Amino acid sequence: MNDPTPLCRVIYSDGCPCGRPATTRKNTLCGTCHDWSYKNGWADPSGRPRKRRQGELLAFLLAASQTTSDDCIVVTGFTGRPKATYRGRQMWCARIVWIMAEGNPGRAHVLHTCHRGDEGCVNRRHLYLGDTRRNMADRDEAGRQARGSHQGHAILTEEQIGIIRAEHVKGARYPRPESTRALAERFGVARETIKSVIQRRNWKHLN
Repeated sequence: MNDPTPLCRVIYSDGCPCGRPATTRKNTLCGTCHDWSYKNGWADPSGRPRKRRQGELLAFLLAASQTTSDDCIVVTGFTGRPKATYRGRQMWCARIVWIMAEGNPGRAHVLHTCHRGDEGCVNRRHLYLGDTRRNMADRDEAGRQARGSHQGHAILTEEQIGIIRAEHVKGARYPRPESTRALAERFGVARETIKSVIQRRNWKHLN
């Protein structure tokens, strides 16, 4: 009599077992949990949020589209804003909820009054439609826009921006070449970067 196929040992944060067949050499992890562990520096895959299966996730979103609760309803098991496939297209879960409740929003953005869209809130009562400008304002109100040196690509600091703007040749409509060249050499950046700072084409949030 053949031994039964061993199952993955992983238990998710909600207490549910993985349940997939173990495929690793030691017969303790399935391929999905093994890959997650590898991508996360061989961390233990147990205890992580369980990613909902497609049918289960859509049922959850349907319930969120019909809720009468004013509390946030958060989709768990995702890193960042959750997505799912609906009607043959992959889209944000909040958009799916809106379609389920109200129909196709067209080109409009589905926004959140609770500002918890990135955390996975899909409560229909927290959703509203807006254009691109409203979407950007919503992002700023939620504090999601990285500014200044908090951006991953920033090469100058807020303090350096203040020095550059204070020391460039005052009164000139456009920065003088000798001024921008000296500042560029001092801070180790391109002259065009200095000009953009002085003319406030970037770092606009600083005086």
